[in-house]
Order: sequence, then C-alpha cells, then structure tokens
Amino acid sequence: MVITLRSSFDDLLPGKSFLSLGADGTLTLLAPEKLIAAETRKRIAHELDVAIEVYLIKHCNAIFYGDLMSGVPEGLASKNRLIAWLNDYARDGKVRSGVITLYRLENRDHFDGGVWVARNFCLFMEYVVKKLTDPKYVGKSNALLFKKSFSDPDWFHKAAAVCGLKLLEDNYRHGAIKSTVAKSHLDLLFYVRHVAKSLSAAIGRSTKNHSVEEMKSELDGTLERFLRHTYRSFLEINHAHEEYALLEKWQPKIESTMGLVLERAALDFFERLPAALGADLEC
Repeated sequence: MVITLRSSFDDLLPGKSFLSLGADGTLTLLAPEKLIAAETRKRIAHELDVAIEVYLIKHCNAIFYGDLMSGVPEGLASKNRLIAWLNDYARDGKVRSGVITLYRLENRDHFDGGVWVARNFCLFMEYVVKKLTDPKYVGKSNALLFKKSFSDPDWFHKAAAVCGLKLLEDNYRHGAIKSTVAKSHLDLLFYVRHVAKSLSAAIGRSTKNHSVEEMKSELDGTLERFLRHTYRSFLEINHAHEEYALLEKWQPKIESTMGLVLERAALDFFERLPAALGADLEC
C-alpha cells in the first residue's frame, strides 16, 4: 500500500527535468551532479581566460611590437613580415584577408559576441602556424621562411606574444578584458603609447625650424627610456596580484600545450627541409 501511495504521489509531481530548473531557468540542487558539472566548467573556463590573459601580458612586457621581437636571429621572419600577414592587406581595390580575419571567420566558436575568448589562445597559435606555413596562402618562399622561424623556440614565443597581444588589444577596445591585471597593464600600455606619440610630435614641432637634430634625438631617446622604465616598473609592482596564482596554477598546462605546437612546427620544418633544399639545388 505504501508503495502504491508513493507511486501515486510521484505521478502528481512535474517531470524531473522541470524540477531540476529554478524559476530563472538555472540548475538547482534537485540535479546536483549537473549543477556541479556546470559550475565546475564555468569556474575553470573563467580561470583559464584570466590565466591566459595574465600569461600574455607577462610576455608582452614592451610598449611596441618591435620591442617584443627584438634580438631575433638573422634569417628568420621579421616583425614587419609577421604583422603584415596577420593584418588585412588592401591594394588596387582588392583586399587580402590577414590571418586574424581568417581565424575569426573559420573559428566563430572561439568568439563570444564578437569578442575573442582567451582560453582559445593555443588553438589560435596552432591556426597561425598552419596558415603562415601554407604555401597556397603565403607563397612557397614565405612558407619555408615561416616554417624555419616557427621551429626556433625564441622566435616562436616572441611571435606568439605579438599574436596574442593583437587579439588582447582588440578585446580591450571592446571593454572585454576579464583579468584585472591584464586590464591595468593595457590601460598603462595605451596611455604610454599615447604620451610617447604626443611628446614625440611636440618635440618634432619645436625643433622643426632649428638646427637641433642632435637635441631632438637625445630627447627622443630619453623619453623612450623613461617610458620603458615606467612600464617595466609597473609590471614588477603588479606582480603580487592574486590573479598570478591562477597563472601559476595553469601555466604548466599552457606551456606544455604551446610546446606541442612548437614541436609540431619544428618537426614539419625539418621533415620538409631536404625537399626544399633539393628544389633550390635544382634551380
């Protein structure tokens, strides 16, 4: 009889799927396992977004892109060549889509409302390597140059900093940075760039009609050293922020994954090198 009454009572209740949702449509403790899975996924996703934003800022400790790729070995792709292929290129009314534009078009799930989701950084770099080493996209000579460049660890990580910073800056312009550390760094970065540009222009105007090129050069150099020192000092002061704990937690996974991307790029280069050398010899 008890079993019958319980069964009758159960029949009066709404379906379990309905009970698992609250009035606002969110999961309740009537579906604890689903709630745990959903909240865990949300927490880890946020941690990864913040950790990668801090990771990128930590590696972008320079004011200009050229500073990020200073000291790269000769014979590898330059900063200008890298950025030229990352950006769109217009000529004679025609536009060649850059790698970043193609990435946006082909990986819409890496964006939320048009804003890049930082946890996709390693996938983005995998895409960048693939496109810049594709002879159908960049041409045979550029493809070989980029294969060689990506196989160099120092160049790879400096290029990754440039690539990541470009997407991070775009998020900043949309007010979509999740990390307090990253936002404060980008606030300063954009301000310092603005000050550098304004002061340089002012110095140029004040010395335009005078034979004081040496003074202008000295002032420019002093200003640049001051701004760089200010920026680096800020990086050191901000290093104690609690978000660095998230970076410490996820950095091994980020670096091991980036290592895989580098390893594949290097393997591909050295596997194709004999064929490339043979083609050069035939020419």
